[in-house]
Amino acid sequence: MAKLYLKLFPKLVSSLVVLLLLCQCGHVACQSTDSSDSPQLRDDEAKALDELMTTLGWGFQQISRSACDNYFQGITCNCTYENRKVCHVTRLDLSNNQLYGSILVTMGNLPSLYYLDLSTNFLSGSIPSSLGDLSSLRYLDLSTNFLNGSIPPSLGNLPSLEYLYLSRNFLNGSIPSSLGNLPSLEYLILNYNMLSGQIPPELGNLSNLRLLALGFNELSGQLPPELGRLGSLGYLELGSNNLSGELPGNYSNFSSDQLVFFSVSGNRLTGQIPRFIANWTGLYFLSLCGNDFEGELPLEKILNLPILEYLFVSDVRSSGFPFPKNASMKEIRYLMIRNCSISGEIPPYIGDWSSLKYLDLSFNNLTGRIPDSMKNLNLTKMFLTRNMLSGTLPPWLPHKIEDKADLSYNDFEIPNDGPKKGEGKLNISEPNRNSILDLKNKCRGKPKYNSLYINCGGGETVVDGKVFEADSATLNYHLAGRKNWAYSCSGDFGSKTYDSSDYIKNVDCGVCDSAATQFNTPTRLCPLSLTYYGFCLFKGNYTVKLYFAETVYQTDEDYSNLGKRVFDVYIQGQRELKDFNIKEMAGGTNKAWTANFTAHVGDDHLLTIHFFWAGKGSFQVPGISYSSTAALSLNGPLVSGISVTANFKVGTGLSPSQIAGITAGSVFAPLLLLAFMWKMGWLRKSELDELTIEVQGKPFTLKQIIDATRKFSPKMEIGRGRFGIVYKAELPNKV
Repeated sequence: MAKLYLKLFPKLVSSLVVLLLLCQCGHVACQSTDSSDSPQLRDDEAKALDELMTTLGWGFQQISRSACDNYFQGITCNCTYENRKVCHVTRLDLSNNQLYGSILVTMGNLPSLYYLDLSTNFLSGSIPSSLGDLSSLRYLDLSTNFLNGSIPPSLGNLPSLEYLYLSRNFLNGSIPSSLGNLPSLEYLILNYNMLSGQIPPELGNLSNLRLLALGFNELSGQLPPELGRLGSLGYLELGSNNLSGELPGNYSNFSSDQLVFFSVSGNRLTGQIPRFIANWTGLYFLSLCGNDFEGELPLEKILNLPILEYLFVSDVRSSGFPFPKNASMKEIRYLMIRNCSISGEIPPYIGDWSSLKYLDLSFNNLTGRIPDSMKNLNLTKMFLTRNMLSGTLPPWLPHKIEDKADLSYNDFEIPNDGPKKGEGKLNISEPNRNSILDLKNKCRGKPKYNSLYINCGGGETVVDGKVFEADSATLNYHLAGRKNWAYSCSGDFGSKTYDSSDYIKNVDCGVCDSAATQFNTPTRLCPLSLTYYGFCLFKGNYTVKLYFAETVYQTDEDYSNLGKRVFDVYIQGQRELKDFNIKEMAGGTNKAWTANFTAHVGDDHLLTIHFFWAGKGSFQVPGISYSSTAALSLNGPLVSGISVTANFKVGTGLSPSQIAGITAGSVFAPLLLLAFMWKMGWLRKSELDELTIEVQGKPFTLKQIIDATRKFSPKMEIGRGRFGIVYKAELPNKV
C-alpha cells in the first residue's frame, strides 16, 4: 500500500499544480458556473453582502450570486429553497476580525438571516433601523465595538429574537419600550453604554427572559415593579447607574431556585435591604454595595444562603449591629461587608469557611482580637482597616495572606517575635489610631505652619508663585520629609491588573486645558479611602483649595471613557462634597476643576482632608474577569493638588477681628494713657504740641486729638464698654 502511494504521489502533485495554475489564470474557472442547475443567491442579498464586506474592509474578493458555492469564512447559506435553485444567507459570524467602518442599511436585505455576530471589532456609526426587517433573526451580537447613537425601536419588530447583545459600545438615549414586544427574547445585554432615562416597565412582558444586564449606564428613576413578573429570570445586573427608590416588594416573586445573580451596586437606592432576598436560595452572587440603604442588615438570613459564593454589601447607614450568633456559608469565596456599622467581635465561625479567599470588613466598629480560627483560611486578600480591633497580632497571619492585607487604623500590638512591617504583604504598623495621635501631640503648643501646598502624585512644582511639595510615594502610608503632612491610602482596585504602583497615575492626557496641565500629570489615585493630614498648623481659619482633573477614565479604546468616578470629600470630618463626579463638574475629561472650602484648625493643630469612595459610580467586583473593561477598576478618589492658606495674618494664627482689636489697642492704649495724664494736669501745654501719635499711618499731635474730641466733650461720646468711654474724633484729612 505504501509503495502504491509513493507511485501515485508525483501524479497527484502535478495534478494539483495544474489545477492551481488554472485557478490563477482563470479566476471564474475555480468557481461554479452560472448554469441554471447551480443554486444562486438573490441579487439583493449578494449586493448586500458585497457592500458589507467592502465597507468593513474585507473586500478581498467580489461577492457574486454564486458566493454560496465558495468558502467564505463566517458566511453560511441555505440553498434548499425553490427546489435547490435559490440560496439565502442564514448566518454571518464576522466577530473578532478587526473590521472597521459602519453597518449598512442594506443589511436589512437578508430576510433568512437568523444569526448575526459582528462583535469585537472596530465598528462605528449608528445601528441601522433596517436590522428590524430581519424577521428571521434569532441571534444579534454587536457588542464590543464603538457604535453610537440610540438603539433603534425597530429592533422590537423581531419576533424570533432570542439573544440581543449590544454591550460595550457608546450607545445613548433611552431603552426603547418596544423591546418589551420580543416574545422569544431570553438574553438582553445592554451594559457598558451611555443609555439614560428610566428602565421601561414593558420589559416586564418578556416572560422568557433569563438574563437582563443594564448596568454601567446612566439610567435613572425607580426600579419598575413590572420586572417582578419575570418568572424565568436568572441573572439581573443593574449596577453603576443612577437608580433611586426602594427595591420593589414584588421582586420577592423572583424564582428562589432560578435567580443566581443579583446586582444593584453603585446606585442611589434607599430604604432597608429587604429580608426576602434570603429567599433566593439559588443565589451564587449578591451585590448591594454603594447605595443609600439604611437600617440593620438581615445578616442572620443572608449569611445562611446555601450556595452563595460572592457577597458584597457596603455603606449602609445604621446605629450598629453585631454578626449573628450562627452562620453557615460553606461556598463563600468573596465576602465584603464594609462601612456598615457592624459592632462586636469577628465571629470565630468565619474560620470554618474553607472556600473563603477575599475578606473585607473594613470601616466598621469591630472590637476584640482576630479569632484564632482564621488560621484555617488561606486568603488572597484581607481588609480590616479602620475598626477598633486590638490585641496581639497572631504570628501565623503573614503566612496566611497570599497577596495583600490592610489592618491599619486599629489598636494592634506587634510583639518582638510577631510579624514585621511589610512581612507577608501586610500593612499593619502605621498608621494606627495612636500614630496619628502621636504626630498631633508633637505639635501641641508649638505650631509652625500657616500654609500647606501639595502636588498630589507629582514632583515639586510652582503654581501661582507657590511651591507645591512633591508627593510621589506609592506606599499605603507616607510621612513627608519635614513631617508637616502625611497621606494614607487604603482599599483594593479589585483587579489583578492593578496594584499600589497605580496610586500614582501618569497618564498622557491627550489634549488638556492649560489649567489642567498644572497638576494632572501625574495625579494621586486611591481605590477606597485617601486621607491627607496637615500637621503643626497655627490655630485659625484656612482656605482649602482642591484641584481635580479626570485623566484616567478618558479613552475610548479601553472603554474607560464610559467610567463614572464618584466619591465624597470630607474636611475636618465634615462632608463637603457628596457623590462628587470630576468629569461632570469639569465638563469632560482632562479639564481642571477646583473647589474652595473654609476649614478651622483647632488646638490640635491638625487639618484632615479625606476622600472616600462610597461604592457609587464605576467599579469592578473582585474575582470577576471583565477583560476589555478592566480599566474601570481604577475607581476611587483622584486628586491633583491641595492648597491650604491661612485666613489671618501670616504667623499670628489670629482672626481678622482679633487682629483689628489688637491693632486698635496698640494705637489707642498710649492715647488713653496720654489723655489721662492731660486730665490730671501732668503734661505742660508745650508738650501737647510735641507728643505725636500715629493713626491710620498718619502722625497727629496730642493737642490735635484733644481738640478733635472737643476736649472729650460728652457730645462726642459714641459708646461705653469694658475699657471705658469711646469718643468720636474728627481729625484732618478725614481721619
